[in-house]
Amino acid sequence: MSVEAKRLRPPLLAALFLSALLLATLFAFARKPTPSQPTAAQQFKNIQVLKKLPASQLIPVMREISASLGVRCDFCHVRGAFQKDTKPTKRIARQMIQMVQFLNAKEKILHGRATCYMCHHGNAMPITKAPMRPGA
Repeated sequence: MSVEAKRLRPPLLAALFLSALLLATLFAFARKPTPSQPTAAQQFKNIQVLKKLPASQLIPVMREISASLGVRCDFCHVRGAFQKDTKPTKRIARQMIQMVQFLNAKEKILHGRATCYMCHHGNAMPITKAPMRPGA
C-alpha cells in the first residue's frame, strides 16, 4: 500500500462511519410513529417542524444535529426552557431542518441522504468553500 493510500485511510474510514451514522439519523426523520407511540408534538412543547417524528427519536435527532454543527443544545435552546423561541438560531435551525427535508423529498439525486453534516462538517456555520490543498 502506498504512503498516500495509508495517509488517506483513517480520514476515509472516519467519513464512512459518520456517513453511516448520519444515514441512520436520516431514517429517524422519515420514520412514522405507530398508533401506540406518541409523536414529538404530542409529548414536547412548541414542536413546529418535527411534529410527526416519534417522540422517542426527538432527542437522538437533536443530538445528531448538535454533532453535525459542533454545538451544544444551548446554541439554539434556552437552558431549562427548551420550548422558548428567544434565540434567533432556533428559528434558523427550523428553516435548515425544513431545507434538509425538502432536499430529501424533492432532489432525487441525493437519494434521501441530505443531512446537516453535508454542509456544516461539524461547524456552526456551513462551509461553503473547498479547503485549500497544501502547496496549492
